[in-house]
Amino acid sequence: MDYTWDLSVIVRFFPVLLEGAALTIELTCIAVAMGILIGTFVGIGRVSKHKGIFTLSAIYVNFIRGTPMLVQLYLVYFGLPAYFGP
Repeated sequence: MDYTWDLSVIVRFFPVLLEGAALTIELTCIAVAMGILIGTFVGIGRVSKHKGIFTLSAIYVNFIRGTPMLVQLYLVYFGLPAYFGP
């Protein structure tokens, strides 16, 4: 059994692959920026002297750290559309 690689497929679809790579980089930058903003606000909330802000921040942190990522993805994927509608 011998397999020969057909690299012409990569050359043929290179523009599509570049488009996908650009989209991946764009989504990564957006996710990092959102993570920095959310993390900053929650971090400020965790050191806040205002009890309500501190409590909301603590609930958010405990939920995010205390539930598995798969459960969070399930809630976002199925829960948000069910709550807000299609």
